[in-house]
Amino acid sequence: MLSDSTENYIKVIQTLQRRYGQASTKRIAQAMSVTMPSVSRMVKRLAAEGLIEHKPYQGAVLTSNGNRIANSILRRHRLLEVFLHQTLNVPWEEVHGYAEKMEHAIDERLTERIDAHLGFPQQDPHGSPIPQAGESNAAPQGVALDQAASGSRVRLLEVPDDDPEFLRHLSRLNLTIGSEVVVDQNSPYSDAIMLRLDDTQIPLGRRMAALIRVEPLVPSQ
Repeated sequence: MLSDSTENYIKVIQTLQRRYGQASTKRIAQAMSVTMPSVSRMVKRLAAEGLIEHKPYQGAVLTSNGNRIANSILRRHRLLEVFLHQTLNVPWEEVHGYAEKMEHAIDERLTERIDAHLGFPQQDPHGSPIPQAGESNAAPQGVALDQAASGSRVRLLEVPDDDPEFLRHLSRLNLTIGSEVVVDQNSPYSDAIMLRLDDTQIPLGRRMAALIRVEPLVPSQ
């Protein structure tokens, strides 16, 4: 039985690994709001338990067993987010915080009952896929928005769930999962990407765009 703290570390490492290819000590500390020495101690412990592989100055990646545990945690977390959003009408910027507290309190049996009650959803309110029981780590969806070419049309697939203000900002821009936008301008020499939603132009900072996953759409013939 893993502690809540250990489960949180494993989940954060997987999230950072998907986003950056590995989880550095600095990024883990920032994501969890803990000190670097605390992260270093936990990283050594997780490596000794065979849950991660760690190379100094390069970062940590989960082992197959670590990924299995991370997916089990993410499955509980994302199903709870769907339940809170769909059943209790909790806004998408608030569900992450509640799910963080609740995910450690439910077991596999209750998780499966929640899944069945919701009709076996495939993704959470932020577009992130819900891992199936025993599933291995899935590859990131689509491409990062900051990599989309100027003139291309894309559909929003996934956004991070852990920054409420980021999600509120997207809501104010009328950007949500499934939104289709045209990338009017994307220059590597600009700090912002210019999008067009219907007849509205939307400037989006490059750092923000890098966190959004999109699906390029093929122009109709």
